[in-house]
Amino acid sequence: MSSYTKLYTVGSIIKYLNKKYPDIKIKPYTFRFWEKKFTNIKPYKIINKRKYYNYKSLIEIEKIIFLLKNKKYSISGAKNFFKKRKYGLDELNQNNVDKDNLKTNLQFKLKLLNEKLKNLKNKWQKKAR
Repeated sequence: MSSYTKLYTVGSIIKYLNKKYPDIKIKPYTFRFWEKKFTNIKPYKIINKRKYYNYKSLIEIEKIIFLLKNKKYSISGAKNFFKKRKYGLDELNQNNVDKDNLKTNLQFKLKLLNEKLKNLKNKWQKKAR
């Protein structure tokens, strides 16, 4: 099963995020609060009405962390960021995008690419040994 189709529980997401961002300790109640505030985190209720999240939701959570913790956005500022993106105000429509929104989006993408590059380098070094 690929990571795109795998479903994650709240506990597994929190463990992952706390490993990835050790300086930011995320608690389950914080995660639940974000789930209520941001419509782009969409849980699936499958077994015994437990909530599960897909890979896309995990990426959206990482974007929320990036906006709130790194860029120091408020909750409403981060919601506005996602709202602008939802209505097509993104990199493809340069006339309607404010520079900060574009810069933040590019910084996040750069951060993801750097992490992927680091992981690939580590895998390459392990294979070379």
